[in-house]
Formats: sequence, C-alpha cells, structure tokens
Amino acid sequence: MDPREVLLEMDLEDLAGRGRSPVQRRSSRDGDKPEESDLLAQVKRLRSTVEGDHDARLRGIEINIRWLMVLVGGEVLAIVGFAISSTAGV
Repeated sequence: MDPREVLLEMDLEDLAGRGRSPVQRRSSRDGDKPEESDLLAQVKRLRSTVEGDHDARLRGIEINIRWLMVLVGGEVLAIVGFAISSTAGV
C-alpha cells in the first residue's frame, strides 16, 4: 500500500485517542488536555503544509517538463529543417 494513501485516509481524531478504552476516549474528548489538542492541531497544520509544499513542487516539475518538451520539439524542427534545406540545396 502506498504510504501517501495511508496518510490521506487517516482520521487524526482517532489517532489522538488511540490506545485508550472507549470510556476513557469519551471522557477525554469532553475535557481534552490542552497539550493533546495542541498536538493534534500542530499535526493537522503540518499535514496541510506538507501537502501544499508537495503540490507546489509537483506543479513546478510539471511546468519544467512542459518547457522541456517545447524546447525538444523546437530542436527536432530545427534538425528536420536543416536536413531538408541541406538536401534541397545540393
């Protein structure tokens, strides 16, 4: 399984309460500890930051690949044009 799929499908609310009995989870959700809710907020913020950073990097890579394909296409046209002109000029 792809690790990215695991992170995207992960429920962070359950992650914070994992390892406790259902009774403890209900009681702790009513009065969450400030550290636990802060940690959960930090993890959510980190997740959104990482997702945004990866999206920006992938967009940059996609733009670079498009420019590369334009340049390669221009080079191919130049080579074909040179070949045609050299054979026609002989």
